Amino acid sequence: MGAPDNALLALPDYVGIVVLPVAEAPPKTADALAQAMVSALHAANVPATVRGGSRASRFLQGRIEDDGRDAALIWELFDPDGKSIGEYRTSIEGTPLDAWQAAEPALMQEIAWAGAAPVAAFLQPPAVRPARSITLAGAVVSGAPGQGDRQLRHAILAALEARGVVVADASPPGPAASNSRLSANVELAPASGGTQQVRIAWAILAPDGTELGVVAQQNDVPAGSLDDSWEAVAPLIAGAAAPGIIEVLIQTIAQ
Repeated sequence: MGAPDNALLALPDYVGIVVLPVAEAPPKTADALAQAMVSALHAANVPATVRGGSRASRFLQGRIEDDGRDAALIWELFDPDGKSIGEYRTSIEGTPLDAWQAAEPALMQEIAWAGAAPVAAFLQPPAVRPARSITLAGAVVSGAPGQGDRQLRHAILAALEARGVVVADASPPGPAASNSRLSANVELAPASGGTQQVRIAWAILAPDGTELGVVAQQNDVPAGSLDDSWEAVAPLIAGAAAPGIIEVLIQTIAQ
C-alpha cells in the first residue's frame, strides 16, 4: 500500500493569497521579498501570487517596523473584506544592510521561509486528534547536510505530536496501537543557475521494515542555503509532510 506521491500535501481548498510588496522596504527588496514569500507559500501547498487575485482572494501584506532598536518584519494576512486574519512578527535586527538593499536572493529566501509556516498556519483548521491511538516508534532522517538531519527530525516529530500522534521508543501493546517507524532520506542536487533542488522521501515502515507508504517532497532553494542550518525551513517542510504521514498511519491501524 502506498500513499499518493504528493510533493506538497494539501491544505484546505482556498482560492489563494495575493502577496503585496513589503511596505517601508526599498523598492527592489519589497518586490523580491513578496516573490520569495510566494515561492515559500507554494512549498507549503498554499496557492499564492504577486498579481491578480479575485474577490475571494486573501491578501498578505508585509511591513517593516523599526524604532531604532529592534527592526522587525510583520506579515499580516487579510480576508477578502480587509479584515485581519492574523499577523506574524519576525526580527530582522542585524540583517546585513548591503544584502538587504540589494535584495540578495539567499537572504530574501531565508526571511520569507521563516514567515511562510506561520502564515500557512492561519489557513489551517485546528489539529484534530485521531479517534484511534496512533503511536510512532521514532524517526530517522539521513542525507541532509549541516544540521539538517537533526533539525528535520525534531521538526517532523513536533509536527506529528501537535497533530495527535504519540511518539515513543516502542509502541504500547494493543490492537489500536501502531509501532510503525519513519525513515526519511534527503537528497540535495548539485547547484544549477544559482539554485539547487532538495528532495525528501518520508518512508513509513512497518515493524518488520516493510514500506507502508512514502510521502515525497521537492522544491528549489538558493544554492548553498541549506549547507548548514535548516532551522528556518524545517518546520515548513514538516508541516507539509505531516498530514500525509498521518494518513498512512491511520490506514495502517484501520486494517
